[in-house]
Amino acid sequence: MIILFFLTLLFCPPKPTQPPAAHHYYASLSTIVWNEKSNTIECSVQVFSDDFEHTLTKTGCQQPALVPNTIHVDTENCIEDYLANHFKIWINDTVLSLNYIGSEIGFDNTICYLESGALNEAPQKLKIRNDLLCAIFPEQQNRVNIEIKGKKSSALLHKKHTEEQLNFNF
Repeated sequence: MIILFFLTLLFCPPKPTQPPAAHHYYASLSTIVWNEKSNTIECSVQVFSDDFEHTLTKTGCQQPALVPNTIHVDTENCIEDYLANHFKIWINDTVLSLNYIGSEIGFDNTICYLESGALNEAPQKLKIRNDLLCAIFPEQQNRVNIEIKGKKSSALLHKKHTEEQLNFNF
């Protein structure tokens, strides 16, 4: 019996334990919605927390800490600056000023919130630039879903195609 045990170990060694594999895709999901009550554009940007933290570090943020349910002022400032440079909206060829509202950091994802000031009317022509994480992760794909006055559209942006123009006819 002992010999059988040793032969089993020799010919069928136990499998080594491996750490969980990191995700092999790089994606973000942004939502842009027209709020008719406040006449504002509201945006949410959802990214993988580990990729976002890595990108913030590579772009000069000193020790960003994307810890669930906690956020530091320095990290908030880094997120705000990064979004201002990599997520833009133009309305009728004029860049829209987006105010950073804040972020929710979960175990896997970080969701950032932005909002415009009040506009005179719902935009009929939007241009979106979203090159989030593309400089660090060339495979990054950024889906943007837009809804204005019940009309929906979407765009898939990536390193070679970072901008999309959308027209809404009311």
